[in-house]
Amino acid sequence: MKAKCTLLTVVAALSFALIPVATPAGTVSADTDELITALVLDEAEATALGLEFVSIDDTSSGAGYVTAKYIDHSSSPYSIDYTITLSLLESSSDAEEITVESMSYGCDACVDPDCSKFRCDETGELYDFARPCYSPFRNGYTDFGGLSGETAFAQGDLLVKIESSTLYGITTPEYYEQSKSHHEWFVEQVVTKITADYLADMMQLTAHAFIATQPTGADVYMSGQYVVVLEGTVMGPNGGVDGAVLEGFYYSETGSGWNYALTTDSSGNFRGVMGSPDEVARIGVRVRHTDTSPAYAGTFKITVDVGGQSGVVDTGMSVGVSTDKTVYSAGEMVVISCSVADSKGGLAGASLVFDVNGSPVAATVDPSGKYTFAHGLAADIADGVYTITVTASHADYPDAKNSTTFIVGNMGVLVEQNPVTEKPFVGVAADGVSTLTMGVSLPGCKDVSVTMPDIGELKGESLSAAGTIKLDSAGQAEFTYYPPDYLTKEQLGKNVDVHQTGSMTWFAEVPMTFTYKDADGKEGRLDGAILVCRPPVMLVHGFVGGTATWGMMSTYLRGEKFDTFLGNYLLQDLSIEELSGVLQSDIFQQKLDYAKSNLKLTKVDAVGHSMGGLISRYYANGLPGYAGDLRKLIMVGTPKHGVRWLKKKAGKTAANWYDTHKIPREQLYSESAFMKALNSGEKTGAHLNL
Repeated sequence: MKAKCTLLTVVAALSFALIPVATPAGTVSADTDELITALVLDEAEATALGLEFVSIDDTSSGAGYVTAKYIDHSSSPYSIDYTITLSLLESSSDAEEITVESMSYGCDACVDPDCSKFRCDETGELYDFARPCYSPFRNGYTDFGGLSGETAFAQGDLLVKIESSTLYGITTPEYYEQSKSHHEWFVEQVVTKITADYLADMMQLTAHAFIATQPTGADVYMSGQYVVVLEGTVMGPNGGVDGAVLEGFYYSETGSGWNYALTTDSSGNFRGVMGSPDEVARIGVRVRHTDTSPAYAGTFKITVDVGGQSGVVDTGMSVGVSTDKTVYSAGEMVVISCSVADSKGGLAGASLVFDVNGSPVAATVDPSGKYTFAHGLAADIADGVYTITVTASHADYPDAKNSTTFIVGNMGVLVEQNPVTEKPFVGVAADGVSTLTMGVSLPGCKDVSVTMPDIGELKGESLSAAGTIKLDSAGQAEFTYYPPDYLTKEQLGKNVDVHQTGSMTWFAEVPMTFTYKDADGKEGRLDGAILVCRPPVMLVHGFVGGTATWGMMSTYLRGEKFDTFLGNYLLQDLSIEELSGVLQSDIFQQKLDYAKSNLKLTKVDAVGHSMGGLISRYYANGLPGYAGDLRKLIMVGTPKHGVRWLKKKAGKTAANWYDTHKIPREQLYSESAFMKALNSGEKTGAHLNL
């Protein structure tokens, strides 16, 4: 039986779980997640390293949270306390917050600006060695100053934090070097154990959700009704992962949430019925780590929209493949280049299997992760599009695959390929950034020209202002189409159901005609067209508002042939920062809808009312992972510097009445930490990032 609860109830339950429980020194307090607990140094390991074992506590903050403490007495004339804290990360954005760039943001030359709390000499000058200074460590940081330090990094979905400190009150350069050396030694011991027993980037999660009809039957849940089904696969280095546990929540459009849990079968597949379509709008999915040491680390959470693109967690290894050019003649050599890399760069030791249109080739990359070879085309090969597929295998990662295409003897117009559908784009948004790379392939032809477009521009080194095209030795030319800065309503004469909802998106059709003479002097022509549209407009409602806030405006804008999206940011107990993450998901879905229709879209516009303006501002100014995909932001009635105390009190009453936005009601206050951070650097314009 599923347990229905609001997000408020879920967060409250987590808050109770965070109440600390005291642990006596020299003891181990066991909880449910024994594998995570086993990653810290136990008493025998600590003793072997000459450390005094104090405690291991994994009962204070729920499963997946462990604190271990030790004392190092070898650092004369003082001892050093070590603390290891392990906790599970929710998302990749959480991991990005511990990078050295994020941690040292705002510091002046890596020095904390509050110098008064650090030791000075008799002249009042601050000792250099007493300053905290951030330095990179793996994918995280080390911060060491005085006699204390902190190191943090992510191992898969596990946040590892290692701290060293002492109560000794005298800081000298000698003691500083001694403490720093001991800190680095202890970090090395911890890292060695964790990286050996908790393997990162080993599981790949793919999931998608769709609406289906349940079979009929007395024992069938929701018999004969429409339901939302979540299904997918969990893959590891050796194929499907059996018995992997998936867990999370699914949410309705109104913000209500239900928890669920699924388990993969022997092939790594999973499938489960979530609920009725009116209960399920999006689903959070993550895979728990495996339970046998050495364990595969769990995946970060991904969010799957019902009917949307499959969510994918990266395997940790990528493979790229390309050819030295796009179009070839029969009998030519195709030079194929391949590269394999992980997060650290080129990956040695990977084996490759190429499939060149049905012809297999096996190879191994060089020490830099690269491999290049030449494939000869038969003299009688037929004109057409040919595919090269490469599969990379490595002992430390699941297999990765990629492909590319080349053309033999083709005469035609070439348009940039869409990486989502692997088909050519048919159009582009006039969003100020997006362009389309185009070309022609006319081997052996001459006197090639194109009618220049009346909407937008064609530019390129091979193209004159009059439209004359200069082909290279292979009979090809490449140029770029630049959409106009703005499209008028009158120019938008065609429409496409981009979102597959029956709500049409309007386009201008830009015809292009290429003329040429072939090798025999015979005249020919190629006709085509590019579709150009306005970028979609994200309508972001405000405090205790809803989609109805922008209902009339959306209707008006659609009448003016704008594509609008009404976002729902009425989710309970989410902060403004988290609501900007919802906006990020909505923008991603818009870009994905366009990509699925083979339309190139890079940026969108946004209109935010009241708090909606702050959600949008934070999205473009402070949200980790911001892709720079907001072109214009219009704020209507937005309290850019927050509200005064009386309005804060009124907002609290409204939030309680509507049972929502209980965190934002505090953040909207002009003296809140959120408002101060959002407007920091305002005099120089540093708070703006559009």
